[in-house]
Amino acid sequence: MKWKMLFVCFIMSFLLCSCEKKAPPGFIDCNGRIEGDESKVGTKISGKVMELLVDEGSIVKKGQVLAKLSSEQIMASVKQAEANVDVAKKQLEKAKNNAKIQEANLRQAESNVEVAQAQYADAMEGVTIAASNINEASANKSYSVYQAKEASAGVDVSKAQLDVAKSNTTVSEKDISKSDLTLSQTRKQSDAQIKDAEAKVAAAKATLAQAQANYDYQRNEFDRNTNLYKEEVISKSAFDQAEAAYKSALEQVNASQKQLESAEETLNYARTSAYTVSINEKQLETSYANFDSAKANEKSANVNVVSAKAKEASAYSMVDVYSAQYQTSLAQMGQAQAKAQEASLQVRVAEDNRRGALASYNAALDEVKSAEGSLKAYEAVLMSATADLEDTKIYAPSDGVILTKVSEPGEVLTPGGVVFTMVNYNLLYMKAYIPNELVGKIKLGDEARIYLDAYKDKYFEATVKEINQQAEFTPKNVETKAQRVKLVFGLKVYLKDNSKGEAKPGMPGDSRVKYDANARW
Repeated sequence: MKWKMLFVCFIMSFLLCSCEKKAPPGFIDCNGRIEGDESKVGTKISGKVMELLVDEGSIVKKGQVLAKLSSEQIMASVKQAEANVDVAKKQLEKAKNNAKIQEANLRQAESNVEVAQAQYADAMEGVTIAASNINEASANKSYSVYQAKEASAGVDVSKAQLDVAKSNTTVSEKDISKSDLTLSQTRKQSDAQIKDAEAKVAAAKATLAQAQANYDYQRNEFDRNTNLYKEEVISKSAFDQAEAAYKSALEQVNASQKQLESAEETLNYARTSAYTVSINEKQLETSYANFDSAKANEKSANVNVVSAKAKEASAYSMVDVYSAQYQTSLAQMGQAQAKAQEASLQVRVAEDNRRGALASYNAALDEVKSAEGSLKAYEAVLMSATADLEDTKIYAPSDGVILTKVSEPGEVLTPGGVVFTMVNYNLLYMKAYIPNELVGKIKLGDEARIYLDAYKDKYFEATVKEINQQAEFTPKNVETKAQRVKLVFGLKVYLKDNSKGEAKPGMPGDSRVKYDANARW
């Protein structure tokens, strides 16, 4: 500790911040010395210091062994833990091998179940096929019976159709006689009606010609009497008499015309009877054609009766065939059901074996888990003992320099006991002071460069990371009294990279802080 105090006083005796306006615009120059934050290197366990491997002022690397503690008892614990781990590993290996065997047995049992289930499925498929065959045979039998009945009905229908055909032939013969008689009568009536109508038309025409001649005469007389009446040659009564005769002649012409039209209509109607004759002739032809068709139908009906009887015989023959198939299907069903029952029993046996194999496998897995738990417990003990053994060696937490040696060989330390103090080379900084009137220009994170006296043509990139929040008087070890009475703010400018270890605590130098972002180095 005495060495440390002397070191700090030595640094402070040379600490001076000169923030004069000779620095370039946008920069502030300060001088000081390289410093570092002290860290304590201690032990995590209790033990006796057996050996110190470095001295005060030694430069060390991160991970370097600095001291050793006693380890005999911890070593014994490590060996015991290692032996327990070996035994636990063997027990775990044995449990795993047993688990593999039980797993293989389980897989075989599961395979047996699958085989039995497949055989049962095949057997049930046989039952299904047999049932389908029974249904098909039953359906065929029923259908053949139906067809036989239909064939018998067809024979009856064919016989009935034959009777109808014979009856139609008889009726057709009667229709021929009737049509022939009707035609003869129709011809006689038609001829008589036409002759009578023609005579009436001739008489009506003669009457009309006579009335027309009288009309022409009376019209001429009427025209002549009209002129004479206008000339007052005849009297009014003579004129009226001529007019009445004219009108009477006109009415006779109209009446004769109507009588002629009526006679002609009667003649036309009489002539239509000839169409009736033609119809009766066609009916006679149709009767002959119907007779021929009836005879053909009768012949065809005879053929159908013979065919229906043959079909009936064939249908009853198929009834016998499908009845035999039905009995065969029933026998096959019995065999398939017996096979399915045997397969079902095999499935139950295989499933029982699988359940037993599964129970054995689960028990083996429990043994594996128990063995793994024991192994983990022993490995944890070994890890703890190994860690304690490793903790008998005290390592440098970072690159740096040993400041003080706190403990000596032979001392017994408790957990947390300090062996050395040191400074981390990667966290070095220059401590400087800024006058009160300039501190407002600098802020945390400002870039800086540090120039050490030991390196004339080199600088170190740095950053302002700490600025004191309260002002203080310049330290007493500053050279002039005028400077000591000034209020200043302390700041720390940290080096960005000291991986090569070029900067060391105590080195004097200058730092230039860039407070204007637009300023150029």
